[in-house]
Amino acid sequence: MLGIVMDSCGSVILSFLTVRDTAHVAEYSRDFCLWSQEEIGRRSKAWLASTSKSWAWYDKNLLSGKESYVSADSLPDNKEALDGLDMVWREVFESPSHLLSTVAAWCGGWSQFLDAREGSARPQPVIARGRPVHFTTISEESPPLISDDRRIVLIFDIHCDGKSAWNAVYPLNESELGDLISSDINGEEVEVSIIHPISSKTLGDATDAATIHPFEHTYKSTRYLLSTDTDDARTWRFNISMVQRNCLETLIHSCSIVPANQKKYIDEYGAWEPNSGYHQVEQSRENMMAISEYGQKDYIEIQQRKFDSITPDSNLFRCSDFDVENVTRVPCAVLKGIGIDGDLIEFSRSINFDFCYWLDERNATKNRLHLTLDFSCPDSLFSDMIMHPQTKDVAHPCSSSSSGENAAKRLRSR
Repeated sequence: MLGIVMDSCGSVILSFLTVRDTAHVAEYSRDFCLWSQEEIGRRSKAWLASTSKSWAWYDKNLLSGKESYVSADSLPDNKEALDGLDMVWREVFESPSHLLSTVAAWCGGWSQFLDAREGSARPQPVIARGRPVHFTTISEESPPLISDDRRIVLIFDIHCDGKSAWNAVYPLNESELGDLISSDINGEEVEVSIIHPISSKTLGDATDAATIHPFEHTYKSTRYLLSTDTDDARTWRFNISMVQRNCLETLIHSCSIVPANQKKYIDEYGAWEPNSGYHQVEQSRENMMAISEYGQKDYIEIQQRKFDSITPDSNLFRCSDFDVENVTRVPCAVLKGIGIDGDLIEFSRSINFDFCYWLDERNATKNRLHLTLDFSCPDSLFSDMIMHPQTKDVAHPCSSSSSGENAAKRLRSR
């Protein structure tokens, strides 16, 4: 039946199929394989144009204290757009599209990569008695040091009612590791990283001077991650996965929310902070004045300008992360890793999605709900987490009937 339809409609029918079904079509004949190759190629180009290059670009030529930055989304596709990344990225890649295409190859090729965007990356391999398993980790070092062999990429995905709505690629910089010190289950101090997508291609409205982020990132996205109506009853799923050239893409964390339910819950607990959460700014200003007697004049002046640029709005309310922490903080399912001594370990704390919600009543006709997301984890996750190992047979868009069949087989094995 499929052959009759394809003979009648040609490759047009492939645009209505999933990536997985498109790859399966390649098994039928050489013509079908060529059509499948063309369709996967078309979708890969569309993805390169639409996905977020989620890192900050900053002008290093400006005077200290006056740095200007934008999301790499806003820059042309050339080598200069990589200037916000560490040298290990800049010395290898010629442009953001070169980097993104390489990430797709690390994930097994475009068919497998785009299939994961439509559905989900695979969770980490399960280790159980009497069950063979193939796995790897990124490094023996903990915490890791970024080097030629340790270029690590995080991939953010958002789905709405089961359909892909947004993707972002986040190359990890060494300078972004270890933002905070936390305690593990044994009370020992661990370095924790807090990461968020820096993007101008989000699903949210533009932020403004009244948007007070709960965590002080060096670079902030100029848009909310998602903006929607307060009565939005759709299910939104948020995923984050990790890939490296020696490790296939592996899911780290996934959770789903219904915005209308989240808003109702926050309402019931009266957890909306007035004036956009401006009390946080006031406390930070007090803390800054307390250290002014110790000097650090340049730092204090920079912070003072930052505080003066914030203008709270009485009709923009931020959700308190203390009153409804079960809404704002979503812990990860237990992940496993291999410690520095070779023992099996569990990452049972400090791996979370931290959501921040804003209720926006500034529009008289329709209230809006905004959210942002931070991902927090111990730095050892980037070296010790159990991941799927790379295979020698890397999937690329097929150029022959046999390669098309191989791509389909790989997707069936997922």
